[in-house]
Parts: sequence; structure tokens; C-alpha cells
Amino acid sequence: MPDSQPFRLTIPSTPANLATARLFTVAVARTFGFNEELVADMRLATSELATMVVSAGGGGSMSVSIDVRSSPPTLTVAPVDVSSAASGFPNPMDIVTAVFPSTRIEDDGRVVIDLSEDLAREH
Repeated sequence: MPDSQPFRLTIPSTPANLATARLFTVAVARTFGFNEELVADMRLATSELATMVVSAGGGGSMSVSIDVRSSPPTLTVAPVDVSSAASGFPNPMDIVTAVFPSTRIEDDGRVVIDLSEDLAREH
């Protein structure tokens, strides 16, 4: 079984790193044996949230964290400016919350997705 510490990736928030964020999420989810439907949903959520980070501009870095040992297990992306959604397009947060209804936005800009219901359905 993988290390009990959360898996965390911190990278510059540039368009070139969007694929890196998605690949990281997929690799960690598969390491823990998540089913492919959950892996795809986590990839989609990471993609939407990371795109929001990049679209907000300001440079800096973004962080993607997966903690399967916490209670509840979580996928976290930060910092997300939820007001940065482009008008005329579907709001990425609507997409994320449609897939993961238990998504919450923390005051510090972290978007935290509770994976416990999805993992419970796997067993």
C-alpha cells in the first residue's frame, strides 16, 4: 500500500501544466486502485479546477492534493478563484459539483472534494 502521507503536487499555474495536474491525479487514483469511473471523474474535476486557477492569472503556483487516509478521503485543488469563471461558458464549479455534490470551497481558496461516498460505492 502507498505511503500514508497525502500525495501533493505543487506546480506553476500555467497552461502548460494543466496536463501535469490531470496526470498526477490519474496516477495517484490508480495507485490506490480506484475504479476507472472514479478516476475519470477525479480527472475531470482536477481539469476544471486547475483551468480556473490558470484562468485567474496572477502567476504563482497551484497545488493538487489527494489524501485517501484522511477522514473523509479528499481531492483538493488550490488556490481557486471561483469568481473567475468566464461568462458565456458553463461554470466549472457547476461541473465539479454535479460530479461530486459534496464539494466545498474553503475560505483560503481551496476546493475540497469529499471522496468518501464514491469510494464506498466501489466496495
